Amino acid sequence: MKCCVEGCERDAHYKAAQLCQMHYFRQRWYGTTETVKRGKAKPKPYEPKTHAKHERSNSVAITCNGKTLTAAEWVREPGVTVSRAGLIWRLRQGWETSRALFQQGRFA
Repeated sequence: MKCCVEGCERDAHYKAAQLCQMHYFRQRWYGTTETVKRGKAKPKPYEPKTHAKHERSNSVAITCNGKTLTAAEWVREPGVTVSRAGLIWRLRQGWETSRALFQQGRFA
């Protein structure tokens, strides 16, 4: 039994569909037995991202003494003696912002 696609002389490996292997997989992957153009897509034009602090949905802006930074940015500031996770924990526990940032831990 030959492939049912016009012009194809290959043997049909998929008897129920009456298709050769090449046309059978084209049908499954692309929805057609016709040749599908493949290759590199056109390059997308460069769109510079707008740099906005705190753009990520999971970052929380923390303001202390008129300065707004994320928790990760605050722990890199001089004088802050707590880790990022520790700072977030302290704020979730209801600590005052300046106390959460600058108070020494009990093991320090």
